[in-house]
Amino acid sequence: MNTRTEQSGSNQLGLIIEIEPADYTSGVEKAIKEFRTKASVPGFRQGMVPAGVVKKMHGPAIKADVINKLIVDELHKYLTDNKISYLGEPILNHEKSTSDFEAENNNFTFVFEIGLQPEIDLTKVKFDKVVEYAVEPNEEQIKNEIDYLTRQYGTLSEPTETADEDLIYGNITRVATPEVEAFESTIFLQAIENKKIKKEFIGKKAGDVISVDLKKAFDKKDSDVAKTLKIKEEEVATADTNINFEITRISRITPSEMNEEFFAKVFKDETIANEEEFLAKVKTQLTSQFSESTRQKFMNDAITELVKKVDIDIPHDFMKKWLLESNKETTAEIVDAEYEKSLDSIKWQLIENKLVADNGINITRQDIKDFIINFFRSNYFQNSTEEDLEERLSTLAESSMKTEKDVKNIYDQLFDKKIEEALRATMPVELKSVTSEQFMELVSKK
Repeated sequence: MNTRTEQSGSNQLGLIIEIEPADYTSGVEKAIKEFRTKASVPGFRQGMVPAGVVKKMHGPAIKADVINKLIVDELHKYLTDNKISYLGEPILNHEKSTSDFEAENNNFTFVFEIGLQPEIDLTKVKFDKVVEYAVEPNEEQIKNEIDYLTRQYGTLSEPTETADEDLIYGNITRVATPEVEAFESTIFLQAIENKKIKKEFIGKKAGDVISVDLKKAFDKKDSDVAKTLKIKEEEVATADTNINFEITRISRITPSEMNEEFFAKVFKDETIANEEEFLAKVKTQLTSQFSESTRQKFMNDAITELVKKVDIDIPHDFMKKWLLESNKETTAEIVDAEYEKSLDSIKWQLIENKLVADNGINITRQDIKDFIINFFRSNYFQNSTEEDLEERLSTLAESSMKTEKDVKNIYDQLFDKKIEEALRATMPVELKSVTSEQFMELVSKK
């Protein structure tokens, strides 16, 4: 067997494997003997079919199998031994190869086209700064969040008269069809947009009846109308929204005072001494709500900058052939038409491979197990004092890892995190604070 290579273009290689009868004859004979034990041929008992009959009937196919295995093994051995980094998979050039399996004692030549991994040196590229955004909440957002929290941890009561932000329970009847059976519902007075109608609800008691057009009251907010009438939102347009609302009960939340007891309820595992520290914590929490969006924006911008600035000598002819070979449902015309669009994706894959190699990125099964253990520990066993906690966490993790889909999801998370770290080490990063409105505008730009 003779194997050699020849340069066939920029980052393209031709690999030629030549084999003689001495390379495959013994393998073919062995395969024929093994086939005899399984062959079922009319007129012969199984296992007793003469070798000549097997050879005549199945010889070319058996020879093809033996030779193909020889070629594949030699191909990958040569690439490994010579440390050849290649793109995709080698492509067999049928026109330059000889494969007449019918002939006796003939020589074979197999020619493979190979796309070489281009050399990439990220240290020599001058990148522009990639902006990492931090979303700063405005005063109104902070106020709304504090209003929500003080109400969430407030005191619930049932006053005798309605006030501005009460939730009132009652029975609804339709003005046009009062004979139809009434049904129970609620109206949150804070949601009423029409000031005149809202005023009619203030100072009322259980047993009082208010006539109201819900569309006017909620300023045509179909979701609020539908919730009150207990119908689907798409039914609001044709629904009778003039109702009589008989109050049955009033519910009021008195907001919590801003004190240490309140701070401890909101942030259970932290010590917050005063209102200033509380406001800072709320602000940080609101900012963190955008953390995944800002991280994704950073990743997208960093990848775009890499793809734009890194010059890669891609063997385009080979890549087009490989894309065609790897997708049997496409055509050469489609590949040509779509190739330019796929170039950025190809470039990023090559750069990502370089980042993986340069930074030794390798996510192990133990890394995944540790991730799961830490998840269970922080979410379910944070204050546990069990003696066998570590053993229990290990068992839970092993059980979770039986689902390959979950394992892959965690692998992807850990891999993305490592790539993000590599990007930060490779490119200059500038931190910039923006409002949520500014950030959403940035994200919406194409």
